[in-house]
Amino acid sequence: MNVNNLQKSMKFVYFVIQYKKEKRGSDVLMEFRSPEDWKKIAQHFYYTDIQLQRVVQRFSGHLSLAVHNQNNRLPFSKSYLPLPTGRENGVFLAVEFDGHKVRVFRVRLWGRRGYVIEKKISQTLSVAPCTEGSPEPLITDDVLDCVAALIGTVTGGNYAYLLGHTFSFSVHYERSGDWRWRHWARKIGGRKKASRAINARLYQALTRQGLENIRPAAILDDAAATLLSAAYTHDNTRLSVICGHGFDIGYFEPLLKMILTVHAGDYNEVERTSWDWEVDAASGNPGRNLFGKMVSSAYLSKIYQRTLCSYFDTETIPSFSTRAMNEVISTEYSRNGRMDMSRMWNRIILPDDVNPLRSIGAAIFVRAAQLAGAAAWGILRHLYGNADVPAQNVAVAGGIMGRVRGSLGMMEDVFRVCGEEPATCGQESGVVPQLIQDGAAVGAAVAAALSQSAAGAQYQTSG
Repeated sequence: MNVNNLQKSMKFVYFVIQYKKEKRGSDVLMEFRSPEDWKKIAQHFYYTDIQLQRVVQRFSGHLSLAVHNQNNRLPFSKSYLPLPTGRENGVFLAVEFDGHKVRVFRVRLWGRRGYVIEKKISQTLSVAPCTEGSPEPLITDDVLDCVAALIGTVTGGNYAYLLGHTFSFSVHYERSGDWRWRHWARKIGGRKKASRAINARLYQALTRQGLENIRPAAILDDAAATLLSAAYTHDNTRLSVICGHGFDIGYFEPLLKMILTVHAGDYNEVERTSWDWEVDAASGNPGRNLFGKMVSSAYLSKIYQRTLCSYFDTETIPSFSTRAMNEVISTEYSRNGRMDMSRMWNRIILPDDVNPLRSIGAAIFVRAAQLAGAAAWGILRHLYGNADVPAQNVAVAGGIMGRVRGSLGMMEDVFRVCGEEPATCGQESGVVPQLIQDGAAVGAAVAAALSQSAAGAQYQTSG
């Protein structure tokens, strides 16, 4: 299936399903004997324009209350960082943890909204991830020594650099220069050291490696880092959306004069299907991160797996990844797709089942893109109220939006739908999702540059 065909399939799911939603709850788990009955499954993953606007309204309202400390239904983290001016310049180091690998970059900021990654190196962590229900990530001194050694490889010696540090974790900031862990997002195994601030421990590891001239200056999560990167190169960017293993949105909050990371995955006031409830009940953290389980790549394949059980009227289907799910949906030739499905699910797939099975998977991806777009627009509504939302880019990063073809287009469709409210009726929203590459690393370098400016002194950087 080529790009156009996949997009047509997603558009079909999005616009054409006209079934009345008469059966809900346990009735959804009826037997699906005919391939045509895929529509009875897919319809439950379709959000109408009215439903999307309701999500926007509720999300925006809860965020406004949260910013004013009036409720905690939509948690957020403070970065203590402003937006960049685009004039920041120098050579900086960036360290990126994603839970499986550590990456070290040397980034040159040109100061004219341009940059170049001069060198990068990565290494897979030798420790196993913790269990999903662990309250906070655990990082050993051995892991930090490994990071320090990689930093030394990139710098080639004990030269003076400022370093920005970004994680794919949800955290509690003490200031922009360091943090302690907030709660689980993804974890790294090891002894419990979370009570000590991470960048202070990293500097101790650098000192043990004889690299005391390298100073960790800023630390931030990947949503804030992606926003910094996008805003550095495009001054009309005020929002970033991260749809990877978690679901976070970074934006600049004028009231607090800093970038906030909204932990959108923790939002719970959204309609769910019976399959969503099943996946949540079987997860390591039931009752938590409910919105995230409908959007993030860690759970979409599990939802698809449960719908397949209903479609085939069976109790079990072998597990598979969201990447594999995307591949079977996007396979160009039906015969190849059928063979891949048969191998992956350990059952004979009839030719008439191939397109319905693809359409069910596409419907799940469509809903993820719809909800991500609705949450993003909810933040824009919080920022601009009933006024017109000005044209701007929304920085997007993460496996779902980057790998699933057509997802950015679906987000843009949601922006148009939600933009056709009374204040902007009949106008294009002008808000465009833009995929960002290496955003977390470049954003960490920009954060280091901002820390240099905030200190009011120029730290001599090498190179």
